[in-house]
Amino acid sequence: IYSGVIRKVQHNVTQLQEVRKKLTRSYIHHFRRDDNVTKPGDHWNVTTGETVLSIHVVSEDTRGNPTDNITAIIRDEGVYLVYGQLTYDRQIGRGQSRNGQSILVISDNKSESMKLSCTQMYPTQTNPPIATSCYTAGVVPLHEGMVIKLTAHVLGEIYIDHDKTFLGAVNLAEIPPETSGGG
Repeated sequence: IYSGVIRKVQHNVTQLQEVRKKLTRSYIHHFRRDDNVTKPGDHWNVTTGETVLSIHVVSEDTRGNPTDNITAIIRDEGVYLVYGQLTYDRQIGRGQSRNGQSILVISDNKSESMKLSCTQMYPTQTNPPIATSCYTAGVVPLHEGMVIKLTAHVLGEIYIDHDKTFLGAVNLAEIPPETSGGG
C-alpha cells in the first residue's frame, strides 16, 4: 500500500516541478529602461509611428541579449497573450484628434502577421495635463523569428514609467501540431 502511495506522490511532485519550470519561463513584461529616468512621471518625446518597445522571439539556443533598451527576448515559441499599454498626457502638434498605439506582430510569413490596436479621442485641453492610457491585448501564436512592436500613434510625450508604458507576453500553451490529411 505504502509503495503505491509513494509512487503517486513522486509522480505528483514531478508534475508540479514541470509546471513550476514552465511558469518561470513563460512570460515577459517589458518596459523602457532609461538611465536618464530620475523620477516617476518622466516623459519621452515620440513621433507618430515610432516603435516604443519590441520583443523578439528567438530559439532557446540563441545566446546573448539585445544591445538597445527597447528590445526584450522570448526564448520559447507558443501561443501567447500579448498585451501593451501606452500612457501619454500631452499633445504636441495640431490637427490630430485621435491617438493611441498598436501592437504589430511581424512575421516573415505575412499571413501570420497581425495588428492589435487601441485608438482614443484626445482629451480636451486640461491644465495640468491629465494622463491618458491606451491598452490592448490579444492571443497570438508566436514562432521563432517573429518580432512584436509597441508602436506609438501619438505625436507628443509618453510616460516611460514601468507601470504606464509597457509591452508583455504570457505563454498560454504550446502551438498545436499541424494536422495532415483532409480530416
